[in-house]
Amino acid sequence: YCIDTGLEYAVSSRRIPNDGARFENMVYLALRRRTKDISYFDDEGECDFILRERHAVTEAVQACIRLTDENKDREINGLLQALKRFSLPTGTIVTYAQRERLSFGEHTIVVVPFAEWAI
Repeated sequence: YCIDTGLEYAVSSRRIPNDGARFENMVYLALRRRTKDISYFDDEGECDFILRERHAVTEAVQACIRLTDENKDREINGLLQALKRFSLPTGTIVTYAQRERLSFGEHTIVVVPFAEWAI
């Protein structure tokens, strides 16, 4: 992840914007202000961010500009896999503007707009 996304754009040879990658980078930077212990989960599904405090997993977060019919299953399943693996009751999907609460048995996924979540 890049600390200065403007600098990344200035020196990058890519001129086609990758809004998904930039959004994920924004979520990372917001998380980084809260903790330095951030990792990635990839097993049967992938979860963008796993947060730890004193080596214990405390939070699982996905970053997705928009949940659509095409990506919803992938984003939710990756987060659910992380919740199950780390015995977390609740996970978060940070989006640009969507808000929703989803229940899957003993697990809850909160979909929240970035502007509210990053405060």
